[in-house]
Amino acid sequence: LRKDAEIRTWSPCPTLIDPRSWAAAGSVETTIILTGGMNGRIAPTNEVDTLTVGSSSWEQASCNLPVRAGFLSGAVTTEDERFIVVVGDSPQNGVYEFIP
Repeated sequence: LRKDAEIRTWSPCPTLIDPRSWAAAGSVETTIILTGGMNGRIAPTNEVDTLTVGSSSWEQASCNLPVRAGFLSGAVTTEDERFIVVVGDSPQNGVYEFIP
């Protein structure tokens, strides 16, 4: 959803490729990144999707997380345009980096 600052209402954004909960999200410049979480079948996923602000659809990223991660501990973006996610619920707990 996006908040229209002029009229102060919420408007729908494009529908996700696959339903998701407990995912990690962040933005790098004008790209929103959605990573991991639980899919529509309540199973951990390694899917990474991106949405360019103003675009009409989400796209699958060029790569997925190396592990399925149902509950992500957090994510940050950096000044040098990197998205870093902390995977806390997988056999290989770890920190992974994505550069869109």
